[in-house]
Amino acid sequence: MSLPVCCGVCAANLQVPKIMGVVCGILGAIDIFVPAIAGSLGASIALDQICEECGCSDHEREKYRDDIAGLGIVIAYFYGGFMCVFLGVTTLVLACCACGPCCGPLKRMKEEAAGGVKGGALPVIVGQPVGQPVGTA
Repeated sequence: MSLPVCCGVCAANLQVPKIMGVVCGILGAIDIFVPAIAGSLGASIALDQICEECGCSDHEREKYRDDIAGLGIVIAYFYGGFMCVFLGVTTLVLACCACGPCCGPLKRMKEEAAGGVKGGALPVIVGQPVGQPVGTA
């Protein structure tokens, strides 16, 4: 995602980075929640195996399920899940930059497609200099 935003790769058509931005934004948002899903499922499976060995009743199993799932989520984010959050947020930021080009090569390409510099033509200075330049007397 950084190549279209920073270098202008795949940006011959300005719709391509926007489509890539939407897809990567959705995947980046899902990526943030992967450790929560994996931690909850892993803890649930571990609890089922432990309860099968010790012979817990269904009432006791349900009593501990939320606590163990919460602990699994905390452990999942602590041991490596923070990287999913970091990479997911980074992907979301780059996706936003691709969808709304505010700087870099995508902005330049957008301005060129619109027909010039944003805000119209360059200013023209009209008038004559007054006096002689300094050091020419």
